[in-house]
Amino acid sequence: VNVEEGQYLGDVIKDLGLDPAKIINLKLTGCISDFVGGYHSETEPWYQSGSYSFNYIRENMPNLESLNLKELRTKNMPLCFYGSDPGYGMPRAADDYIPAGAFENMSNLRYFSWPDHLKGIGDQSFAGSGLCGSLIFPEGMVYIGSNAFSAYAHAAKNGLNGELYIPSTVEYIGGNAFGQNDGNVNMFFFSNELILPSKMKYLGTGAFSGCPHMTGTIRVPDGLTELNNAWPSQIGGPLVIPQGIKKINSIPLGATNISIPEGVEEIGGRAFAEAANLKCPVYLPSTVKKIGE
Repeated sequence: VNVEEGQYLGDVIKDLGLDPAKIINLKLTGCISDFVGGYHSETEPWYQSGSYSFNYIRENMPNLESLNLKELRTKNMPLCFYGSDPGYGMPRAADDYIPAGAFENMSNLRYFSWPDHLKGIGDQSFAGSGLCGSLIFPEGMVYIGSNAFSAYAHAAKNGLNGELYIPSTVEYIGGNAFGQNDGNVNMFFFSNELILPSKMKYLGTGAFSGCPHMTGTIRVPDGLTELNNAWPSQIGGPLVIPQGIKKINSIPLGATNISIPEGVEEIGGRAFAEAANLKCPVYLPSTVKKIGE
């Protein structure tokens, strides 16, 4: 199905005489550019919080199992919902993104082909979906939103049990991106080594907390300025904190030893609350200006 820039997918499906509820396999080409937006008040800025065409897929195709977006482009898609801001130099909306919430809770969606020009996926874009196998993201991606793949108890078909590959170009991974929700613990069964891009700007709390079978050691990317407990608990060892870190919000669960370098200025009030595996004294550098309560 080809969608021209400015067209609404629902109209295209209707003109083709297709029943969306009966669509099981779908390939989209062209460009989706319609987004949900407006003003909440005269004093608030214009916002984007979704896409009418992506909402149409989620709300009208309950039996969709396979979606191919390899030849699809998108324009002005929101990375996050209204009231949220990704920060760290990331825009609220951009081209070649899958918008926030696009396929949330589509538990029958099992197979997905990434767009060739994909730059990122928005918050909760695949949360609760039924994707299975490996997640091999294309090079060129820069953004994986908060709760992007987090699963929920009512969407138990998640079968992501192969390899998780994070491209070297990724700069931002939001909190709980591959995390646990609604009490689900062993939701993702990736078993490869967790390797993160060295030039990342942000790695959110609990980003990989739902990945109890991944392997490796704690490697903090050099580009981060704040440290969060993003790694699953089974990944441990000595914690080497890069010189660029200015704020420590929380220590990874599996850290056994830690050396805090000069340059760290702030330590969160619960930074060591879950660091049960530490086996060494912790010395604070002279540059620390604030310790949270």
